Amino acid sequence: MPSVDEKKREQDRRYLLEAAQRKVQLQMAGIDKKIYDETGKFTPAMVEDWDAKARARAAANSEARMENHGKVHIGHGKFMDQSEIDAIAQARMQPTLDEINEKTEKRLAEEEERRLELAEEKRQQQIEHERAAEIKAEEKASKGK
Repeated sequence: MPSVDEKKREQDRRYLLEAAQRKVQLQMAGIDKKIYDETGKFTPAMVEDWDAKARARAAANSEARMENHGKVHIGHGKFMDQSEIDAIAQARMQPTLDEINEKTEKRLAEEEERRLELAEEKRQQQIEHERAAEIKAEEKASKGK
């Protein structure tokens, strides 16, 4: 029984101390507000309170940034890894790239074919020119006899 009374007294002391602390805090806040309203100056308690809130907010923002470290912001608060973005871009662009490659290969093949045709045509003209020169030389040689 004495241990129960001791626990009860300890708990009552804790509650009384907490209530007293809340009352003092409220009174101090009231005094600070009164001083601010009358003088316009910030009290050290107000500055400390604002500083604590600013530090807490900065820490929360820092944690949020670290949570998305190495990711790319894609809007509306969403983040993605660069590899995911690259995979999506690859999937969407691959058909276009394949089409470009196909057209390029086709064009290169056509140009090569045209170049070979021109080379063959030039060779044929050279052969014709040589034959004509031979015929002319033979005619000249036969007239000269």
